[in-house]
Amino acid sequence: MTGFEQALSDYYKTKKPFGFPVATSLGDVQDYEAAYFFRGFDKMPEIEQQALLKSKAPILDVGAGVGAHALWFQEKNLEVDALEISKVLCDIMQKSGVKSILNEDVFSFSGGKYQTILLLMNGIGIAGSLTKCEELLLKLKSLLLPGGSIFIDSADIIDLVEGNPDDYGEGYYGEIEYQINYKNKYDQPFPWLFIDFDTLAEIAEECGLKPKLVLKGSNNDFLAELSI
Repeated sequence: MTGFEQALSDYYKTKKPFGFPVATSLGDVQDYEAAYFFRGFDKMPEIEQQALLKSKAPILDVGAGVGAHALWFQEKNLEVDALEISKVLCDIMQKSGVKSILNEDVFSFSGGKYQTILLLMNGIGIAGSLTKCEELLLKLKSLLLPGGSIFIDSADIIDLVEGNPDDYGEGYYGEIEYQINYKNKYDQPFPWLFIDFDTLAEIAEECGLKPKLVLKGSNNDFLAELSI
């Protein structure tokens, strides 16, 4: 069990609020509140709320975590599949009442077709790099029903990186690494992607998807809709 999985498992069992540090390759360390991963609709940022409100069933929630989105959709009687690679988090979802849980990797997933696919909480980060972003979008496109949409929230982190983005050569400044520490248990660092809307739109168009900027936040964050 990773430190991240242990942290969310502990919170589910105790419901006692606590934070855990997450370091990035940008040199900063942030405290993540375990309770936030279990948040209800009223605690979600507007960008996230709008993605849920615009979703049409059947819905695939990619990187469903502990099921915050899936549980909200169930309350609205909307059909949703919660796709999550972590068995520990899937177990938490099952105990929390999520009805349809898919314990799989999205890159190898070959399930049904969906009207809406969600990649929220910067879910596109699972691509890890700009190179693999195209592979991810093509995979999601193959899972869409005619007229379906993919909703993605991310952020342009140009203000957080040092130097000129052109200095990154073949790399992309939004490609960073995270490392989670819980109770002095350090998880293996893992790659995570943040992407600006223009770059996302360019890749989406190359994949035969139509990009639309739905909403801009106050911290260079945004909600995008990619449709076929």
